[in-house]
Amino acid sequence: MTGGARRLLWIAGPALALVGLAYASTRGCHGSRQVVRVFVADALATAITQIEESFERENPDVDLRVTFEGSVMLLRMHLLHPADVVVLADYRLIEVGLRPADADWAVKFATTEIVIARTQASRYADEITAENWAEILLRPDVLVSHPDPAIDPCGYYTRMAWELAERHAPDRPDGLAARLAAKSSAKYQRPDALSVLGLLQSRAVDYAFVYRCHAVDHHLPHIRLGDAMSLGQPALENDYKAVRVTVPDYRGKNVTIEGRPIAFGLSISKRSHQAAQAERFVRFLLSPKAQAVLRRSEIEPLVPPRGSSWSGVPPAWLTEVATVEAIPDSPIAP
Repeated sequence: MTGGARRLLWIAGPALALVGLAYASTRGCHGSRQVVRVFVADALATAITQIEESFERENPDVDLRVTFEGSVMLLRMHLLHPADVVVLADYRLIEVGLRPADADWAVKFATTEIVIARTQASRYADEITAENWAEILLRPDVLVSHPDPAIDPCGYYTRMAWELAERHAPDRPDGLAARLAAKSSAKYQRPDALSVLGLLQSRAVDYAFVYRCHAVDHHLPHIRLGDAMSLGQPALENDYKAVRVTVPDYRGKNVTIEGRPIAFGLSISKRSHQAAQAERFVRFLLSPKAQAVLRRSEIEPLVPPRGSSWSGVPPAWLTEVATVEAIPDSPIAP
């Protein structure tokens, strides 16, 4: 594991004090049902809540205890209170944070895109378009927010989108990425996208870079950036790889992350005490029924889901529901 990859796991260190509180908020058990603990990236909260209800109706012997948090925080929580299933907003975090002690495999199952969310009260809301958004956001009186890239994958995906916009945005202003970073300084950053949306909805800022599923689930108008900039097109992976972003970690150092399409990933922990029930939930989450729920939040399922197995031999059941490549000595992604 590279030094940068290790830091990617530990960048949420100061938030560790919140772990006990967040873990205590998970849902309770009912009767003699088998408890399956599921840690889920908060971008998926609306969709997974609906999927959970549907799954439990069809599997009344299973009680899903679902915790929604930012992806890096979930990794920290898992160290103290292991989950059975982990679902993160960047599949690479599974390899960085859970391999080899807790995960032999990871599956990419869905994507979304970076958008610019606004409200009716946003300055220049009647002027902004997919073509002129860069010029509008750089106006002196416009306030811009995005999640902290040192804590939330949505934050570093946003920085990647800015770098791609420097290459592809029509009539892009010089130094666009650096100027946007200055506009959305620490004063207007929050640890996660849900807190950023709180700033936006309270009119503390005019625009916020978030996932499209965030904007859709919160019924917010939004500007789409276009395929070349949004990180929402798996077919453009090679183009997205052309950019890298360097973000600070909590130790005052930096980690460099390569551009990739947004890819939600999942795995079952090797420490799970309910592996059979966890498998049933993962099968359900990868099923057409669950995929239809994801689409309602503008989360696009990957069909078929795609994954990697670092043990060299993926579980037989997993190959029934996903295309899994055996990679015995996979390198850690930057």
